[in-house]
Amino acid sequence: MIWYRHWVEMRLGVLVFAGLCMWMGVSVLGPWHSLEFGQPLPLTPLGQAIGAEEVLVWAEFAGRILPFSLAASLALSGAGFRTFYMPVAPVVYTLTLPISRTRLIWTRLAAGLGVACVGATVLTAGGVVWFTMRGQTVPMAEVLQSLALGVVLLAAMLAIMSAVVTALPTAWAFLGVLGVLALVIPNSYVVSSPARGDVPWLAVGGYVVALVAAMLFTLSYVRAREY
Repeated sequence: MIWYRHWVEMRLGVLVFAGLCMWMGVSVLGPWHSLEFGQPLPLTPLGQAIGAEEVLVWAEFAGRILPFSLAASLALSGAGFRTFYMPVAPVVYTLTLPISRTRLIWTRLAAGLGVACVGATVLTAGGVVWFTMRGQTVPMAEVLQSLALGVVLLAAMLAIMSAVVTALPTAWAFLGVLGVLALVIPNSYVVSSPARGDVPWLAVGGYVVALVAAMLFTLSYVRAREY
């Protein structure tokens, strides 16, 4: 029942998300210079290890994680009480469900993240097929590493935007987009770690802390408002 309730709430957002993904797939082009951090990708440790052509293929996947995460945050955020596209959620119906607020908020995050992961899987598979048909090799290990890191940062972004859209009126909630845009540099640093040959554990830990803090804020807010 709870998953169906989340689906009903997210249906419009899923359509917006799919449209944004299709638009990005045909209009957003590389190479992704934002991932270079002052050093050309072919000269990075990854570029030296797998070659200039393959590292640019990796960048086409890793670079798209950033706009993809922004699209998912805008389209799929919510904590079960309000979304960008449903300013007045069916709170009365929601509160009749035999579940706690904690479970409602966490399952809503899981639902949004699950939809985003399905979209990422489809786009990644399509990209692999595209490059393979062109005779280019896809460095799957590095691509999957960037995608795994992308899931962590996306979960944090969804939690932050869900807290914003729950606590603020819709008109003001869009200002939360500025906060998400401020994460572009750390997001790029995290997803580009395969090029440097390291794992940014400190940054990943920061995203986990931000996720938990945002979820606890949302929970305290809805309890204070007696949702």
